[in-house]
Amino acid sequence: MISTKQPATTGVTPSELASAMVAALQSDRGQTSIHFPSTLSKLASQIGWEGSRKAIVKASCLRIFTDNVIVARRQTWDAPLALIDHVSALAEDSETLLFALKYRSQNKTKAHTPAELASVLTNRLGGDLRKQFRQSLQQRIQSQSLPRTVGCIAGGQGRPRLFQLQDLQPQAWQLAILAAENNNPVEDRQKKNVQVETVAPSSDRFELLFDAAFQRLCQSQGGHNFVDLASLRTALPEFSCQSFDTELRRLRIARRYRLSGAENRNDISPAQRSAGISEAGSLLIYAQRVGS
Repeated sequence: MISTKQPATTGVTPSELASAMVAALQSDRGQTSIHFPSTLSKLASQIGWEGSRKAIVKASCLRIFTDNVIVARRQTWDAPLALIDHVSALAEDSETLLFALKYRSQNKTKAHTPAELASVLTNRLGGDLRKQFRQSLQQRIQSQSLPRTVGCIAGGQGRPRLFQLQDLQPQAWQLAILAAENNNPVEDRQKKNVQVETVAPSSDRFELLFDAAFQRLCQSQGGHNFVDLASLRTALPEFSCQSFDTELRRLRIARRYRLSGAENRNDISPAQRSAGISEAGSLLIYAQRVGS
């Protein structure tokens, strides 16, 4: 353990810090470790460092550290890291995916393609971490083995987009996790008045919910890329009729979806008529994904 009672500038040198962190990682080599994948934060705790965070970050930039360790994102305190010869394990680990999703979702957009998530990661070693991360992620999407807190929908041109479930339906997601952790049904949590954060409907949330609902309904109806607005409105009850129309118009302007009417107006049910949108004398009752 490093003595940390004094600031690094008057006690431990950056080189000594870097060596200690590498040694801590190497001590875990060849065994299942609670520290894998590690982070600068975990390493600081592991070596008993109580000095400044800045000193650890500075040490991580030294060659003695970078020659032995790959950090998913340079100089980032909570980025997953591992010894260089463990880059494949780092690329496949769920912590790396969760880090990339969290980092990328700091901005307004909450759903991201594998390529966008990979761009968060370091391009060191010829981009090896990025390449292996994308390969691993594609396999996990195909095998439906993503972490339970991560969702996936088909975006434009069939490209998958991943998101954190907490960004989709915060209240329902938190209740479900609380119930799972305590082995209680969600209803019990609701009866106990568990306080959870609620978020007002937003354009991003509408897009995620609409995409997911459209994909589900389309598949259940034969996959013909025609879903009636009545079913979609029912699937998104948190949005008022006006909010639904406003957000759907935004998706149409972005050329994500288009609307169409029925070939025979006599075949329109009362529910479809009520849910339809009148434009230029036509009643539009079906949504279609553009490019499908």
